[in-house]
Amino acid sequence: MPRITSILFDMDGVLCDYDFDGRLKALEAAIGIPAAEIDAKIFKSGFEDAADLGQYGAPGYMEEVARLLDADVDAGTWLAARADAMTPNLEMLDLARDLKTRTDIAMFSNNGWQLREALGDIFPELTAIFGTHIYFSAEVGAGKQHTETFHPFLTQLGWSVETTLFVDDNEGYIAAARAAGVESHLFEGAEGFKTALVAHSWR
Repeated sequence: MPRITSILFDMDGVLCDYDFDGRLKALEAAIGIPAAEIDAKIFKSGFEDAADLGQYGAPGYMEEVARLLDADVDAGTWLAARADAMTPNLEMLDLARDLKTRTDIAMFSNNGWQLREALGDIFPELTAIFGTHIYFSAEVGAGKQHTETFHPFLTQLGWSVETTLFVDDNEGYIAAARAAGVESHLFEGAEGFKTALVAHSWR
């Protein structure tokens, strides 16, 4: 295996557990719209995908959410449901904190501007570890589902494709990264990640 000199982490499902169904239920309770309807109109309609690619800034995002749901929905309520659905993975955060002392690390998440701008309040542990090396697809203008995203993104970081390890829990994103030549680890838990680090002579 190649010697790894940089590690690119996913957020949801890796650095934190993300309860999407719980988020929908919290929104249902808060705004009185069935979870299935919120899912269909926001997350399965193509709107959220567009937001993830940066087509809506934070204010515009909430305006469109209100329009699609035909309801008065405020950003505080929307973000509170998102925050409550996220549980920091303390073991992975500790590993990232340790790795930061020995190699370059960064985080890349498929998410929109609203969450990006609120991340410091919602997930302060993450910003404390990664600092300015936090990237969302909205600001990059490209998502991890596309093979062609990885080369220019890693070049922007000043990293080499051949010596970067990408860690994600999404099989599609892993496949896209591998097709781009990026060494990748499908995350299924901290122990498996530790094993991958050993394979790359990191632990």
